[in-house]
Amino acid sequence: MPYWFYNSIGTVGVFCCLISFLFLQLGRMYSKKLAYSLLNLIGSSGILFSLYFDWNFSAFLMEGAWAIVSLY
Repeated sequence: MPYWFYNSIGTVGVFCCLISFLFLQLGRMYSKKLAYSLLNLIGSSGILFSLYFDWNFSAFLMEGAWAIVSLY
């Protein structure tokens, strides 16, 4: 799989996590709503996908925990 593909998926994941956090801070999204958890889950899943191809253990732990908390 080409580098640009999995790196792009990871970058989109980062933007999803950042956008959800920004909207939370601006009061445009609420942490108890499904949209917030889904955006975080999509984001962390995209990052985990990219980590499968370019491994980083500490990032894997962080994003794995983020995904589990988002599922909860």
